[in-house]
Amino acid sequence: GLIKRASSGAIWAGTNLSNSNGHHDNTTQSIVGGTAVAKRTAVTSFSDFAIGFGAVALPVELTTFTATAVDNKQVDLFWNTEAELNCKYFSVQRSVDGSEFAELGNVMGNGTSQISHDYTFIDQSPLCSVAYYRLMQVDENGDIHYTPIAVATINCSNNFSVYPNPTLGNVMIDLSSMKADNSIVKIIGLDGRIYMTFNSSSVLLNIDASKLPAGLYFVNISNGVETLNSSFIKK
Repeated sequence: GLIKRASSGAIWAGTNLSNSNGHHDNTTQSIVGGTAVAKRTAVTSFSDFAIGFGAVALPVELTTFTATAVDNKQVDLFWNTEAELNCKYFSVQRSVDGSEFAELGNVMGNGTSQISHDYTFIDQSPLCSVAYYRLMQVDENGDIHYTPIAVATINCSNNFSVYPNPTLGNVMIDLSSMKADNSIVKIIGLDGRIYMTFNSSSVLLNIDASKLPAGLYFVNISNGVETLNSSFIKK
């Protein structure tokens, strides 16, 4: 932050309260509970002065964040930054209800930059419904900041349904809208690990997910003709 004296236009460099770095001899300054307080002392006459403590600049100037469904098969995420300050990476997150989010992946930031940058991320296993997306921007020092939410809808006319979602226990997989003969069903975690796999010809599967760790899981089903994907969240 910068502190500026109105009388002379001179700028005092610095954002802390130690001696000459953002400090004036005729003030008392302190930080209590994260709040900076500055008090002017030894005032003998009126003049056009001002004192204060500069605010920390926003780490990222985000101009755009969009989520676009493409051919009901994937969701393309796009965002743009005009400037970045100590930006380490972006965590791309998705939610079925706009409240509880799970991470889909990370995109590295550009540290500190004063030029525009475009970013993209593709959700290749989108929800078969309305989905809510946001970015969690992580600074070099570990501080986090969230973007506004973007929304996209995938219409799965020839897909399968997974419910309840989120779930605490069992998950029902309804294959009635697709050819279920000799289907191979896989439950895959965000880490790429296959937690469950089995063959099924039933149009309604009841899967016990109670022992799965909390998180986002992908349901991959292949019947030799097509391969379809959906997902669910285990609370």
